[in-house]
Amino acid sequence: MAVPDPYIILGIDRSANEREIKIRYQQLVRKCHPDKLHPDSTPIQRAEATEEFHKLSSAYQLLINKDSRLKYDVEQKSNEVTEKSIINETISLNEMILSGEGERREYVYDCRCGGVYTISAGELLKEELIVPCDTCSLNVQVIHSH
Repeated sequence: MAVPDPYIILGIDRSANEREIKIRYQQLVRKCHPDKLHPDSTPIQRAEATEEFHKLSSAYQLLINKDSRLKYDVEQKSNEVTEKSIINETISLNEMILSGEGERREYVYDCRCGGVYTISAGELLKEELIVPCDTCSLNVQVIHSH
């Protein structure tokens, strides 16, 4: 089952900053917070409001944390590329060159156009990746084991 898009849940743009995320979350949560419900609310209304509150809170927690937001955005970008891509070549992660250190560590592979395919350390969570060239429209499928 697909995870609901936190940007859609909060009704914000993907470029929203922390302040915009927080303001929007506060606006929405006021409408469904379990403590703010009318005392005459039915059990069904309370359950629906609680479910909505949890969805909003999960979306907010994911997007307000820089690391989890980056991880989510990278995964979504990879999924988009995978869905739209024609794979030019399949390579192993071992064929790529490792550069950088720590969080700046990335793997690169030269494209025939002169550009490069780049994978950041954060993108290595998937076993198979479709990586676009930074210059042309070619893509490589990178296979590795965790």
